[in-house]
Parts: sequence; structure tokens; C-alpha cells
Amino acid sequence: MAVTRKTTKRSGKSVSAERMRSFRVYPGEKPFFTIRISQQTFYWLIICLLVLGLGVWTIFLTVRVQNIYDRVDVTTQQNNS
Repeated sequence: MAVTRKTTKRSGKSVSAERMRSFRVYPGEKPFFTIRISQQTFYWLIICLLVLGLGVWTIFLTVRVQNIYDRVDVTTQQNNS
């Protein structure tokens, strides 16, 4: 038995014509300095706090390591004298 296949016939409209028909004019520009609190605001706030917290933690660790080096230098100076 032979199977016959049907082909669908496309209309003469192209995809770009469909996109152009749905084109809408932007309703208007919002002022640049408007403040709107959205879900993304909270995401950015959390990211900002994490970055600042990691920066403070890094500075804290650097100060502790520097204090250890200072103590090692003092004991080395005392042993050499």
C-alpha cells in the first residue's frame, strides 16, 4: 500500500508581515529618575548586601593576617637581638 502525504499550503503572508501588523507605538517615555519598587529591587538589594558583606569580611581577614605577620616580625626581632 502506498501512503499519500498531504502538504499544507501556506498563505502568502510572511512572518515579517505578521510582526509588522502587530507593531504598536510605545505609549510614552517615563522620567529617568522615577523610583518603582519591584521584585528586582529586592534581588539587587540582596546582591548588594552580599557583595558589601564579603568585602567587609575580606578586609577583616586581611587585618587579622597582618596582625599575625606583625607578631611574627616582633618575635623574630626579639630572637635576633
